[in-house]
Order: sequence, then C-alpha cells, then structure tokens
Amino acid sequence: MNAFVKWFIDPYTTAASEMRLLAGRKRQGGTDEEKQRIGQLITFNLAFIILFSVFLAAAIIYPVISLVMGNWYGFGIWVISIPMMLLAKAVYKNRYLSRRDAFIKGDPDLINR
Repeated sequence: MNAFVKWFIDPYTTAASEMRLLAGRKRQGGTDEEKQRIGQLITFNLAFIILFSVFLAAAIIYPVISLVMGNWYGFGIWVISIPMMLLAKAVYKNRYLSRRDAFIKGDPDLINR
C-alpha cells in the first residue's frame, strides 16, 4: 500500500524539489536569457503538477460519483487517466530531466542520453 501511495505522490515531490532547485539557480544569476529559460521551466513544472492533478482527480472523483449515482461505467475513466498519468511521469522522468540543463544553456550537446 505504501508503494501505491508513493507512486501518486512522487510526481509532486519531484516537481516541487525541481522548482526549488530552479528558483535557486535563477537567484544565483546568469544571463537574462538563462533566467528567462529557467522561468519557463518553472512554469512547465507547475503545468505538469496541474496536469497530473487533473488526471488524479478524475481517477478518484468520477468513479465515486458514479457509485453514488448507480452507474458502473464510471470506472471507465481509469482507462484514460491511469495511462495518461503513466505517460506524463515517463515523459517527465525520461525526457525533461535529461534535457533541463541543455535547455537552460541553449546547447543541445548537453543532453544526457
């Protein structure tokens, strides 16, 4: 059960620590272009949290409402929301984190493959 709950909380903790790291890097200085790109990455992390929250809320709330109303097909939302959460987490971990520094510096050679 602990691993199940951790799977849902992990994107929030990762994105929150990433935003703290980016805010610290923005305060440290650098060029104006780098600060602008760091701001874009902070916005991206916020959008990721909102997107994940929407799918998580749909996966929890819609089946509960369907049970109250007496409909069984409300659980069909899991067919959409769970794969979309998996996709969002995979893109965030495999693509975003390996390309973050390359985006900030504007150098595609820094991408960790």
